[in-house]
Amino acid sequence: MSTTLEYCREVSAQLDKLGHHTVDGGMDCLAYSVDETAAMHFVAQNAYDLGARVFQDQAGNITAVMEGSNPGAKAILGGSHLDAVPQGGQYDGRAGVLIQLAVLKELKDNCEDLEQDVVLQISRAEESPRFGKALLGSLYATGLGKVEDFNRQAQKGDSETLKEAIKKQGLPVDELLMKVQNGDALLLLDHFGMAIEMHIEQADVIRRSNADLGIVTGIRGNVRADIRFKGEAGHTGGAAQFEKDQEGNVRLNEHDDPIDVRQEASGGIVDLGYLFRKKCQEIAKGGRDIVFSIPQLDTPDSSATKLCDNAYARLEVRSTDQSVLDEMANFIDETSAMVAQDNDLYFADEDKLIVTSAPVPELSNEVATALEDAAKNEGLKTIRMVSGAGHDMMNFALAGIPTAGVFVPHNGLSHRPDEDMVLNKGDDPYAINSPFANALRTIFRCTKDSPVVMKEDSGKKVTLSQAMLNNGATELKF
Repeated sequence: MSTTLEYCREVSAQLDKLGHHTVDGGMDCLAYSVDETAAMHFVAQNAYDLGARVFQDQAGNITAVMEGSNPGAKAILGGSHLDAVPQGGQYDGRAGVLIQLAVLKELKDNCEDLEQDVVLQISRAEESPRFGKALLGSLYATGLGKVEDFNRQAQKGDSETLKEAIKKQGLPVDELLMKVQNGDALLLLDHFGMAIEMHIEQADVIRRSNADLGIVTGIRGNVRADIRFKGEAGHTGGAAQFEKDQEGNVRLNEHDDPIDVRQEASGGIVDLGYLFRKKCQEIAKGGRDIVFSIPQLDTPDSSATKLCDNAYARLEVRSTDQSVLDEMANFIDETSAMVAQDNDLYFADEDKLIVTSAPVPELSNEVATALEDAAKNEGLKTIRMVSGAGHDMMNFALAGIPTAGVFVPHNGLSHRPDEDMVLNKGDDPYAINSPFANALRTIFRCTKDSPVVMKEDSGKKVTLSQAMLNNGATELKF
């Protein structure tokens, strides 16, 4: 396995040279960009060199198939994504791609003759910053994409729509649009018996449990709310602050608070943020699953002496409980309107966007147990846990593929330049006893020893590779 780990190190180093690496050590690889395309094709070529048949679907997802001896056996899918948030880390997404590429290499080097196909799936556009929506590639792969998303305007990189960006990467966007309109999956879902995605996440949870790996058995959904309040500009020292009576006394409202006559948009954001946090804490005290944040605040065109007349905030809630998400979506909707009214701010429908993504509270217990058994046979301790982020695995699960995830402990930093894949600074991420190596041994053993139920005959006479071609995918040869 040491040879395979060195192979992963070299592939990762080569990815760093593809316009995929920033000067300060982070990543800058946007969804549907030239960098993402170059990275995906580089890994695809490596899979091809290992003996896999490589296909690119209409959305640009890569499906590399190491064909098994029984064309009717259900395939095992693994992988992740290669795009990154601006100034993100090296390993989010990439680690999951590398580990499945390593599985293919181990199969080749050890001359393993499996019944089932083993698939490396690289999904496009997993991250949301560029087009404001995550998991686009896996949504298209599983038939869950939305037509209206093609008109999304890029928020990062070149100013273009999603449709234009897909076309710019040489992909048949009109054919993809037809597939999405018809609800057709780009992957042949009934050919798959199991899906596994590895990520670096929640290192502190894994370490506090003295575990080597986390086995993901559920995924939190989320509510994301973009709220903008508009007020009136003025001088911070010269504009009137409070309403006063004829004697010059400050008037009070029904709550015995001074009546503030400044229409300062930032005040609305402050009030909304306070009420939002209090509501989330109330839900947490009740024992219901919730994590929350205010990841973005902005006051464009503000200055030290100008009253803020335009303020924006993004509020986010995540939970495995759909009722919590529904409750918080309603709370944000109602409370933002109330805050705008109380602060005499301008607030129209276009100033509010609230989007809810459903959770997957339970992934496949069968796949999770298979991973636990594989880890135990490798002498590793595992802990079951819930994913705090909506990885591609959730779409594979929603599409009916039995799915679970593997999380590896790391330095606890994610989506930032100093993100790493080791527990301690200076450790070798590709050492034989590293968290990455532990995950590789586990996933490789699970792939080899997958339960019979995962290998049962799919009833299909057409192989997965032929089915990909029949569905319009392009076979890539290097």
